[in-house]
Amino acid sequence: MGAAPEKRSGLVLLATAAALMQCTIVRADIYKCIGADGTTIYSDKACEPRPAERATPQSAADPSPALGAARNVPVLPAESAVPISSFDAKIRELLLLTQLSARESPGLAEVAHSLVPRVDPNLSATPQDPRWAPLSRAIQADIRADMPQLGRAFADADQSLFRDLDSRMQEADADALLGFFRSPTGVSYLQFLGDMRTVYVSAVRSVLGHVAQQTPISQSGASPGVTRARLRLIALGVASANLFRAQDAAHGVHDAAPYADDGIRPEQIAAVTGPGLDAISSRYETALHEFESFNASAATQRFFAIVGRPVAAKTAATEVAMRDFGNAEMEKYGTRWRVAYRRGIYYVAVVPGSEVAGGAPQIRQANYVSPRTGRQLDVTHVLQAACSSGNDACRVACGNQLAGDPDFGRVKYCQITFQCSGHAAQNVVVAEGKTVTLACAP
Repeated sequence: MGAAPEKRSGLVLLATAAALMQCTIVRADIYKCIGADGTTIYSDKACEPRPAERATPQSAADPSPALGAARNVPVLPAESAVPISSFDAKIRELLLLTQLSARESPGLAEVAHSLVPRVDPNLSATPQDPRWAPLSRAIQADIRADMPQLGRAFADADQSLFRDLDSRMQEADADALLGFFRSPTGVSYLQFLGDMRTVYVSAVRSVLGHVAQQTPISQSGASPGVTRARLRLIALGVASANLFRAQDAAHGVHDAAPYADDGIRPEQIAAVTGPGLDAISSRYETALHEFESFNASAATQRFFAIVGRPVAAKTAATEVAMRDFGNAEMEKYGTRWRVAYRRGIYYVAVVPGSEVAGGAPQIRQANYVSPRTGRQLDVTHVLQAACSSGNDACRVACGNQLAGDPDFGRVKYCQITFQCSGHAAQNVVVAEGKTVTLACAP
């Protein structure tokens, strides 16, 4: 957990960039249409039929061409016919700006990364192990067809989050919050939160450490004016504690140290992190009054108070979806992966389906090729002889020993086409000097 503050402070850079990219608030339902020239258009009116012969209309100049129209609204899936309401669009933007956008549906590599250690726990800390990448590729090949199931689970969790916030928030509150975050002061406030969070959280941990060890906290000896400035910042940190917790929930950060704890006095926090607070005070001194007014507003307090639970619920739902998906894939393919791994397989011929025949791979065509000249030697019969022993796997070393050297002094490769009984042929390319194990999954 020691690196968590640095990780969190970096998050604010994304929020700042996102805040600078926002345009006007969308006031009506948003439709995704295709213009006459084939470009995507976002409109608050339903899409009109587009005759093929209609000339391409000239659109008005974009007042902010560098920003791009698509940044104003979320992009609808191509097959979606349901418009996104303006309120939902505002909530999406609000969650993005405050770093509360929970994780998106993971890709193949990320899911495989979580499954590789379940085949061999010893690989959990060693992705540089040469067995990692081949096993990950075999896993990705198997789970690819099932990935839409995981995507739907994440989409359902996302919709639950918006329904929950829709029921808890007023659109007027979202307007007020976005109006502030889109302003220069709001951008500065988001930067301030990142800076303050790092110092404030570190100070709370320090105070808790003193309490646990029953050691005294040395007084800083600062002047009354400096002390007041420090306490002013701590008050802002305490007011933002619920937001900090919600950000942790959104990004799956499980921090045992609280942001504010009963029994910790602001004077103690100020004493352990005085210089850090002084630097923040100097940087944001002219805007602190506006920050305080924003934190004290009813809209801000309501948002900070209610957002944590829905965000945590979405994160929990996506974690369950990942766990259940992983369990289902291990049940479906785990035996195949473990057998392949024990054999040291670097290439596994696997075909989706529950009934996959084992047995030795059948070599259909094999060539030893020079990429420089294109010259190739047919080594089909050589490999057929090597793979005819009846074993489930066939280990092939690519090199001059197969049939001579088609291009002296240059690196060559083997191109092999093989087939498992009852399934389509597959191709594999092996660099000279490398060994590949061809196998048909049992």
